[in-house]
Amino acid sequence: MVFVVDVSVSMRIEDRLEQVKISLRKLAENLKEDDTVDAGEVGAGQSVTALYEIRIKDDAIRKPSDKIATVRIRYKNVDTDQIETNEKNVYAKDMNRKFEKESPTFRFTASVAEFAEILKKSYWAKESNLAEVNKVAKSAVADMKGDNTNLDDFTDFIELVNKAIKVEDK
Repeated sequence: MVFVVDVSVSMRIEDRLEQVKISLRKLAENLKEDDTVDAGEVGAGQSVTALYEIRIKDDAIRKPSDKIATVRIRYKNVDTDQIETNEKNVYAKDMNRKFEKESPTFRFTASVAEFAEILKKSYWAKESNLAEVNKVAKSAVADMKGDNTNLDDFTDFIELVNKAIKVEDK
């Protein structure tokens, strides 16, 4: 399956994210209608997670029904050989959940993404630290126990974070 994820932001976002928003929009515009571009493949039993961190200006949201973004996923249906598009709006009310209440898989995935941002010394991770990544990952894995998930890869990641913490402390 070939897919493209496009996120269009409707709200006023923090100024420092404006360039990222513009870059993402240009990338999405370049790929969105070009069915010859292979943007990635997902096989049977596989899944893909696209994480977008959007910081909305405090005065941008006035009511829970305000639309924040539209997420569009275009893909080639392997059964019909046709390009299909799914679209979902994201509203302010969808953003009111606490991070700790999200699924363990989402929290773990977010910790992996944050780890990558810290390692590459990203501007976006300047307020982050490895100890918090470790805490989030451990909590997520603890919440996964008992749901028949093979936790080997998850615990390997936690070991990797622990090693990074030791290197950072030297």
